[in-house]
Amino acid sequence: MSRQKNEIILKITDKSKSQAREVFIMTINKTEKFNKWFLHNQDKSGGLITQVTGARLLGITRQSVTDMINAKKLKKYEYTEKGKKEAVFIGLNDVAKAKMKKGK
Repeated sequence: MSRQKNEIILKITDKSKSQAREVFIMTINKTEKFNKWFLHNQDKSGGLITQVTGARLLGITRQSVTDMINAKKLKKYEYTEKGKKEAVFIGLNDVAKAKMKKGK
């Protein structure tokens, strides 16, 4: 099996190598951009978490978290790449405030 892998690797053409290098560089640039966005918004929000994690912390469904976002009870932090939504997070501070209100 490993010999087959080695043979496949050896058969990579120069064109394939340059394409692979280009994809790798694009991935690094995308990751760096996301990391900067995430760190910037993490500072503002007290930490970014997924909607699923927020739902678990609040003891509600993910749909209920979406409803809270739509009702402006939770702020969403949406990461977009070239106009396409890539990821949605919510702020830990907002979840903590909602948890305190829920507990009253």
